[in-house]
Amino acid sequence: MTMRVFASILASGLVSGLLGCVPASAPHGGGGDDDQISNTVDGGALEGSGSGSGSGSAAMTATDFVGALDRGGCDEAFTCKSSYPSNAPVSFAEQFGSSNQQCYDLSVAYEQYSTINSEIAAGNITWNPTDAATCLATLTYPSSCATYWNNGATYPNACKTALQGHASNGSACLVDWDCSDFTAHCDGNSHKCSTN
Repeated sequence: MTMRVFASILASGLVSGLLGCVPASAPHGGGGDDDQISNTVDGGALEGSGSGSGSGSAAMTATDFVGALDRGGCDEAFTCKSSYPSNAPVSFAEQFGSSNQQCYDLSVAYEQYSTINSEIAAGNITWNPTDAATCLATLTYPSSCATYWNNGATYPNACKTALQGHASNGSACLVDWDCSDFTAHCDGNSHKCSTN
């Protein structure tokens, strides 16, 4: 599941209706309040030393941005794994995989990076790297797992405009990012943007 789809589910109220909250596992490193999570996006996966051959640093691509969002969501989900509700419609492993890495891999497969790039090239999605950088720098996760499962991350407006789809709800799409509504997804059966 991508973080965009997770946002869609949260917006629909499905998660709050299905996901009851229980105390979460201890934070990374152990100890402390057992209902605290990391509050960071992707652990700095886009950071680098800047060393190496060539001049300057590589610009963030649209798929770098999508990957960073998804890795951050996967990491938070695994931090809060022990509080994943037993009454959820699918198991944690079915939703997120059995490891952080498997969650990353599932997200990459779901997102269809080559299709995102072709949709940008076709003018169906507008890519704004400045907003993407702002999004990743200001995106936060709640301080408790209970709040995370009920509300998800706090997405600043820049997250909603970093990759801006142009398909309204009910319009044709190939990937979630085609949809103009950040909480919409591209329905796999109808290939139309939907918030259901």
